[in-house]
Amino acid sequence: MLRKNSMQRGLRDTNPMRDVAIPKGTTSKGTHAYAPEEIVNMIEVLPEPARTVVAAAAFTGLRRSELRGLQRGDIDGNQIYVRRTVWNTIVEDRTKTDASPAPVPLVPMLRKWLEAH
Repeated sequence: MLRKNSMQRGLRDTNPMRDVAIPKGTTSKGTHAYAPEEIVNMIEVLPEPARTVVAAAAFTGLRRSELRGLQRGDIDGNQIYVRRTVWNTIVEDRTKTDASPAPVPLVPMLRKWLEAH
């Protein structure tokens, strides 16, 4: 649910923030991709449920909010369907982009961990 600001609610007729500028953000650092052997090593030493979460993140490439939104019914055969996102306590029945709901292949190793979980 979107909240209306004071101008949208008709409480003021001018924007008091008109002379404000957004500061320039910091440059993002490069990301690191783990090698398959590193992923397997992590998964082997982690307890549940961390093992399944790390496996799902590593083998699907889903965003953190998409991982948090997964439910058992989102797995269909050898595919995972992203149907919702969870950010903090906000559950959205939509995804970040139009392409996000496309099915994600479910590798056999991850299927095993998800079924056990």
